[in-house]
Amino acid sequence: MLDVIPNLWPTPLWAGHTCVPDLGCRRIYLLPTQKLGGTVLVAHLTPGHTKGCTTWTMKVTEDGKTYDVVIIGSPNINPGYDLIHNADYPQIAQDYERMWRVLKSLHCDIFL
Repeated sequence: MLDVIPNLWPTPLWAGHTCVPDLGCRRIYLLPTQKLGGTVLVAHLTPGHTKGCTTWTMKVTEDGKTYDVVIIGSPNINPGYDLIHNADYPQIAQDYERMWRVLKSLHCDIFL
């Protein structure tokens, strides 16, 4: 898969970026895959909405058929964010371009 978060763990999702504590941000450490019961979730870094925005994929099976599920982080632009000349997030436009490339690369049967 294109742009799955690399195996450089433990690394904060938004390594090298700052977080504004009063917005409720916190650094989290993830492996590229997480197991929840019998389900394996795969993390795909899709920054833009925030520097650490993550989209998740997983497979589910029903009646013997397996489906690809995509749980999107967010493609929305936060109010007040500028996509160009943004001193607080200079790479925001490039991150949005990357996010769309990643999202388009994911096979999706079920979109959440």
